[in-house]
Amino acid sequence: MKKFLLLLILTVTCCISYSQDIILDKKSKIKKRLEKYYLETNRKYFFAETDSTLTYTLTDSVTLPATYVYYFNRQNRCIKQETIYTRDLCLQNGIQESLNNKYAKWEKLGPESYYAKFPYNTLMETVKENGQFILRYVHKKRKEL
Repeated sequence: MKKFLLLLILTVTCCISYSQDIILDKKSKIKKRLEKYYLETNRKYFFAETDSTLTYTLTDSVTLPATYVYYFNRQNRCIKQETIYTRDLCLQNGIQESLNNKYAKWEKLGPESYYAKFPYNTLMETVKENGQFILRYVHKKRKEL
């Protein structure tokens, strides 16, 4: 029972990446949406903002931390988003949640990357470095791949 409860908590924590839906959204919209979500769910987080990024790090003691970094262009539109996990299971859950979006119609490009065609025009790729598992979404046209 304890293992099932832990798996349930990990799944909920790891599966809040709806990133392909926010690519090209305005910075203010993303910030408002995330703060509302964290307040409604009573999540503890650390927030940092620069001219070109928003960073949210979950700091709940009962769940594993994850960091969400949103990158913006000069028009304050989100052009890239990274979710940094500490466990591979969380990364796999994040990938699966994105792939379950039937509207994106993800196409597998390689072992670690997928592409969602128009209107998303989003490349989803995974990177494993320095003991971290990164799920990255980048706005790209097919011809840029």
